[in-house]
Amino acid sequence: MKTKIVTLVLLSLLWSGCAEPSHEGSPSSPAADNGGGGGDGGGGGGLGDPKALDFAIVKAQIFTPRCVRCHQEFADYAKVALELNQIQDAVLTNRMPPRGPLSDELKGLLTEWIGNGAPEITPEPGG
Repeated sequence: MKTKIVTLVLLSLLWSGCAEPSHEGSPSSPAADNGGGGGDGGGGGGLGDPKALDFAIVKAQIFTPRCVRCHQEFADYAKVALELNQIQDAVLTNRMPPRGPLSDELKGLLTEWIGNGAPEITPEPGG
């Protein structure tokens, strides 16, 4: 099931292209209601094993293309880790990103990553 989610996420990113370009507003705190949107590209990583889900994958598929334009701090794992509850709440209640909610697949990816302890780097097998 988790492999299917990751595969669907990758396919949706390939087919949908970049998110809409910029929106009005300035950088704000992560809990504020005026960030998100944007589309600087992104995508990649995370094929197959859901245990390999780490920040690099979530950053490439969610934070970089949909958040960093307004929330530059979300390019940094430590800053994201401090705001996980607020980020998840804002995304799951469709308050973020303001240009339109994330797909169910991307919401699932974020929820899965957080549920797995939001690892920064997935350890190598046997390591």
